[in-house]
Amino acid sequence: MQHPLTYLKQRANQDWLIGYDSNQFNCLTQELFDKFSYLSLNGIVPKILIAEQNPWQFLATFLAAIAADCQIFLGNPNWVQQEWQQVINLVEPNLILGDIPLSINRLSLLSNKPEGTTNNQKGLIMIPTGGSSGQIRFAIHTWQTLIASVGGFY
Repeated sequence: MQHPLTYLKQRANQDWLIGYDSNQFNCLTQELFDKFSYLSLNGIVPKILIAEQNPWQFLATFLAAIAADCQIFLGNPNWVQQEWQQVINLVEPNLILGDIPLSINRLSLLSNKPEGTTNNQKGLIMIPTGGSSGQIRFAIHTWQTLIASVGGFY
């Protein structure tokens, strides 16, 4: 499979992204990739929580995090305070991108985070799911398991 950012760069001058400039999208994705890669310099696999409502921002953030081999946790910008606190305590993200309630102090949360994650497996995509317990849990996927799932659905 071709590296996602190489593919984006090749298509930067094509009008493939409806409602958004493809070249600007490529630049945004590359900028985010550089930031995420910087977090990985010490051999730490960053845990990134994405709760972005803007579809172009979400897509750029997701692709950049995939390309940088980060652990990605997908969040719901519509979660209530209790759900956010539960997710923050469970995930302990190194970086939160998107829309979270103002009542959650990002700076204090992030400044108290451990240096790295205990699971250094790269490229994991965690999708929130509920269970019979009512607690938020995350289904663990990789790019390959998502591709297989789409193939099975097709």
